[in-house]
Amino acid sequence: MSFKSIRDILNSDILSETKDIGYSDRVLKSTRLEREIFRDIRNKTPEIKQLEEEGRPILSLIKQLINDVFQAFYTITPKMLDDKDLSPAAKNVNKVILTKLMTQEEYATKKSVCEGYEIPALEATIVFMRELMPNLKDMMKSLSGGEDRINTMEQMAEQCSELLAELKQKLQSQSVSEKKTVSIANKLESKREQYSYLEKQADRAANMNRRKIQEAVAVALSKAVDSAETVKFVILSWGNYNDNMPKNEVNKKLIERVSKSEKLMYVAKFLGKYKDIYFGKNKNGYVFGRGEKYDITMGNNISKALTSELSLLSDRKLIPVFIRKYQNKRLKQYRRREPICKGKGDIIVCLDESSSTYGVNQAWGMAVAMVLLHICHENKRNFALIHFSDKIKTDIFRADDSDMQKRMMEASETFLKGSTDFEKPIKKAISLIQDEKWNNADIVFITDGICNLSDECEKYVKEMQSKHKFSITGILLDEGENMSFSLEKFAKKIYRTSELCKDDIAVDIMKNRR
Repeated sequence: MSFKSIRDILNSDILSETKDIGYSDRVLKSTRLEREIFRDIRNKTPEIKQLEEEGRPILSLIKQLINDVFQAFYTITPKMLDDKDLSPAAKNVNKVILTKLMTQEEYATKKSVCEGYEIPALEATIVFMRELMPNLKDMMKSLSGGEDRINTMEQMAEQCSELLAELKQKLQSQSVSEKKTVSIANKLESKREQYSYLEKQADRAANMNRRKIQEAVAVALSKAVDSAETVKFVILSWGNYNDNMPKNEVNKKLIERVSKSEKLMYVAKFLGKYKDIYFGKNKNGYVFGRGEKYDITMGNNISKALTSELSLLSDRKLIPVFIRKYQNKRLKQYRRREPICKGKGDIIVCLDESSSTYGVNQAWGMAVAMVLLHICHENKRNFALIHFSDKIKTDIFRADDSDMQKRMMEASETFLKGSTDFEKPIKKAISLIQDEKWNNADIVFITDGICNLSDECEKYVKEMQSKHKFSITGILLDEGENMSFSLEKFAKKIYRTSELCKDDIAVDIMKNRR
């Protein structure tokens, strides 16, 4: 279309905002609070700045892409801006990458490990971008259809913006030069047509290369969520539980400590999962063992906040009010009435650490022991862990212990090796009940082996059980074997991995001892 007069210009849609090229370099919407969270994390994380430096020569909007990737992992329901609001690079590169990320099946199923948790979301972002970085240059070519095509489109968009501003100024001027105004309008229309052509080429290139891009994103996503889950489980396993797992010095040192121990990392795979179930920190307000909303209190737990408080985030003018309330712990939130459970008594775990348990069985057994320790500590009950093979080692955690992290880690790194002897651990457990006066004690016996008790030992266990009223729960790691258990006649309940999967056993153990 060619303009010949100012009348033609005014009768056209050249001045329409829908014709204008977007300017937002961010693809995903974010609240002021979310922007502040990322800004704070970025300032504390050298890895992010290093990724920005590596990617800047390839993609001018690398900083915004990293921010959006974090947003995609951290936010419960991330939403994109309209295409008309996006700058050329944001629309033709960043949005395509983010769309591929957010439409992956694994993203939908595993993203929950990052939602609302700062460190897991950060870990996922760093790993995802690190995996993507070697492919970024090729992806740029694939998405734009040629070398520097995106830069050309960016320059053209800037020229269109300048021409539009100049055209509006000319039309508003009292002394309008029709010839000059028409010339500017024709230049603007021509630039927009060129831009539209380049955009269609970019779309065509993206469609032709979508499988290659999708494969690169899928590989990066898989590694990112696995790494995020590992970090989350480490913090859940050994850290002091915090709703949002903030990036701070305490969590940093914890991750460094655990990452140096292959044993702790292995145990955390199970322990983190079971503590996650126990804490029940789902965003829908689920509480382990259920819970009833019955009162209003003040705090800064967003998952329990009233909807009237969350509605402040919908109005830009009220966002500072929300932030101030959050910082001062003055958000109105529900208080829950939890099921009141009478303490089930102290717990003594006898954990088989003979050579045959090395690997999955020992790590799983240790995870069950540590989650039972957490339950005891939370309910002010005593706990003992008796490691056994053909020898024993005992770790005692009393109800009033305040700082147990170091001792928990040391206990979890213990592995005795050797053959199997049931008599030493069961006698040690009974001596604790007698000497320490532990009340209503429950002995949890975890083993993968068969070991016969002497008649004398059986008689002793029977007498002591009658006198002190302790119970014995057996967990037999007999998958595929269905073996016998020499303590079966004294056991209140026996779990077998030949009959139940380990996760079901762990959940049932937690539920019955809460």
